[in-house]
Amino acid sequence: MRHTTSYHWRDVLSHIIGTHSLKLGFEQWHGQDQGLFAAAWSQPTFQFTNMIDLINNNPYSENGISYNPTTGKPDPKNYIFAETTFGIFAEDTWKVNRKLTVNYGIRYDNFGNAYPVLGPLANFHLASGSNIAEQVANGAMTQQSHVFTHDINWVLSPRVGVAFDPFGSGKWVVRGGFGLYHDQFTLGNAENGLTNNPPGPVQPTFYSNGSTAAPIFDYGTQNAYPFGFTNPAFAGVPLNAKGGIAGSQIGVGGTAPNLSSPNTLNWSMGVERQLRSNLTASLGYSGTHSGNLVVAGGNTGNTSYGADLNIFPGDLIQHPVFNSSGVWTGSGTQTRLNTSFGSINYAYNGARQNYEALIAAVKGRFGKRGFLTASYTRSTAKDDWNNFPEGYVRGGGTSYNIDQWYSPSPWDVPNRLSLGWSYDIPGVSKRGGFVSRVTNGFTLAGTTVLQSGNPFFVSNSNPLVLVDTTGATVTATNYESELNAGNFAFAPNSGNYSADGDNFNVPDVVNYHQKHDRKSYQYTGVVDSGVVTHAQFSQPVLKTSGTEGNEKLGMFRNPGYADSDVTVKKTTALAERFNLELRLDIFNIFNRVNLNGVNTNYGDTSANFGTTSSNLPPRNMQLGAKLSF
Repeated sequence: MRHTTSYHWRDVLSHIIGTHSLKLGFEQWHGQDQGLFAAAWSQPTFQFTNMIDLINNNPYSENGISYNPTTGKPDPKNYIFAETTFGIFAEDTWKVNRKLTVNYGIRYDNFGNAYPVLGPLANFHLASGSNIAEQVANGAMTQQSHVFTHDINWVLSPRVGVAFDPFGSGKWVVRGGFGLYHDQFTLGNAENGLTNNPPGPVQPTFYSNGSTAAPIFDYGTQNAYPFGFTNPAFAGVPLNAKGGIAGSQIGVGGTAPNLSSPNTLNWSMGVERQLRSNLTASLGYSGTHSGNLVVAGGNTGNTSYGADLNIFPGDLIQHPVFNSSGVWTGSGTQTRLNTSFGSINYAYNGARQNYEALIAAVKGRFGKRGFLTASYTRSTAKDDWNNFPEGYVRGGGTSYNIDQWYSPSPWDVPNRLSLGWSYDIPGVSKRGGFVSRVTNGFTLAGTTVLQSGNPFFVSNSNPLVLVDTTGATVTATNYESELNAGNFAFAPNSGNYSADGDNFNVPDVVNYHQKHDRKSYQYTGVVDSGVVTHAQFSQPVLKTSGTEGNEKLGMFRNPGYADSDVTVKKTTALAERFNLELRLDIFNIFNRVNLNGVNTNYGDTSANFGTTSSNLPPRNMQLGAKLSF
């Protein structure tokens, strides 16, 4: 159960002095986030390899149980974090003359520093070292009183805007503005990435392959916590000098102790012209540049930011796995840079984003009953901010320079046309009474959106499988010699080219050609009949230090989107103080099939690759009634 308590105080003082309209305001917020998850983390989740194993109650893995890492006993995962923030602003709107108005101001914020009220707080700290790999390998988990070394303080955000009527006629207006904005690293952002860190409760995964204690398929014997499941044995041991457990692969999180507030520069300028008394047209340009963003912070809806830094290229090649007969399996074991932990999802500043848009619009009324608003946007959005899997954030482990993945944003829509309209249908008024009430009060309205498809890139999520090209049987005795002789290559359909254990990499690209007809987007059951084909990509050349393909992100496009919605509304005055509103909403009135994104997994050799077999909702209707008095 999650419960949030917050207190929010704010006020604004306004004062007019001549042609100046002054405002001075403040706000203070204090909140607690109570994560009482004991019940949620005491009910196991199972995965089965196939249906037979499911029937035989033989799970492949089990997780979802919270343990104390030192005692090995189940531990309720309950925590409470709190934070206090404060901000003040000053603003002046200055009417310079009848043609020119200027607005300017500045805001100061202290975004606070989250701290625990219940439960321990431990954060992963990078060690000193000549490179990031050494800093991660020698880093340690440290208990502390607050998430950061100090408040995220002295955040200043100045802004200015101008409105100008060049002819003083009231028919033209030129507007523009510039402002610096800052994002708050919220209480949820600060805490959620750290709540799985030892010495607090951890959530191990148990496998049936002998690498851990075996999963135990069981039923709960009671309806309340702790529910009575039989839990697998977890060998709790004292934490080592790094605050972890060597070889345990416990996933943890970290936040840079000196993290600072991400910033965004917004600017815009435009001109608006009154064409008629009730119709205006406008042309504008707007842009944003965001810097100092938290890496992997653009993943929509997630409050735990960061990227796994505890991987390195070639890990599985350096640590091969041999079967019970001593023969190489073609893969290896993920050992990690820092062997005291599993994944280390670390949040730090360093990403950027840019957006530019040209917007043309018209808005106004037609006669006494019609209204229309329409706009066309030509835009571009690029970033290296999103939650690309670890191979992307670190460039396949060969570089921590995420700028090499600067590319079109997942939400980049180059072209978008929006239309909104309404019309009050005239009724029969002369007859009065019943006829007037029945025929009057009808409104017909609708919206239409047409837009380009979002970008996508092709990746491979298959695990690493290598083969010896000479056909030799590889054992622990000749493994090194065969590796050094260059006799290893990727097996057909192998993935994880970086050999870091996180199965996500891009292939090489033969060409970026893509089909755009709707038929090619749709699944037909024929292999390589989609908008992209397997022949356009290839496995990169194996490097024992890890490999990444040469594909550039976001060079392909998903299908576009088109939708029209219509509303019919009837408002009737039943009495002096009573009104009845009846309405029919028709969504996707033309029943246009809007396809979802295509299957981008190069490792999928079926006919699914490059196609989609799902779509957004078809036409549907909704009836509603409202009585107001």
